[in-house]
Amino acid sequence: MKQTKKLSQPKIPLALAFLLGFASCGDSTDITVYSTPKEQVLSGSEKEPDGSALEKYLSKTVIGDLPAHLVQADKDGKSVRVFVLKFDGKTWFFKLMGNTELAIREQDNFDKFVRSVDIQSEQSQDKWFIPEGWEPGKKSSMRIGSFSVQDDNDSALDISVTAFPGDLGGLLPNVERWLGQIGLNPGKEQK
Repeated sequence: MKQTKKLSQPKIPLALAFLLGFASCGDSTDITVYSTPKEQVLSGSEKEPDGSALEKYLSKTVIGDLPAHLVQADKDGKSVRVFVLKFDGKTWFFKLMGNTELAIREQDNFDKFVRSVDIQSEQSQDKWFIPEGWEPGKKSSMRIGSFSVQDDNDSALDISVTAFPGDLGGLLPNVERWLGQIGLNPGKEQK
């Protein structure tokens, strides 16, 4: 029996691609480099919030005729009160943060302010109810509205209005972040 040996054909396409790759090297000014963060892998001890530890800080409410959530908490003299509502593909955040005593004093004003903003008609800020004693607050490209309240003891509140496309990571992660800003960590305080 005669054995035939199959000769391999030259790898012209591979060699051609290799040479063309070198030929196209030259000025790299047309190259754009992008950096993207790696996804964070949660270890076994870090779990996505299931809401159970956050429930006591969350309630449902209505602003105008739109359903909303209210986040409210305080710890060690710091308070946070945030109304969250979704409309027309955006999530709106009305946030009051700062000294607890001042937050209690300004709660009704803050609530009237939030209810005065008609997001359905995209009304201008000059139509908003701005309570007496509220001053313009921190300037930021992310803030639609920003106010500051201070008392005679240098206690302060920061009040902001923001709106972002989509749900900005979801309600529960945002609640957890806001609670962390006043020193609460309900995910790790579970019994």
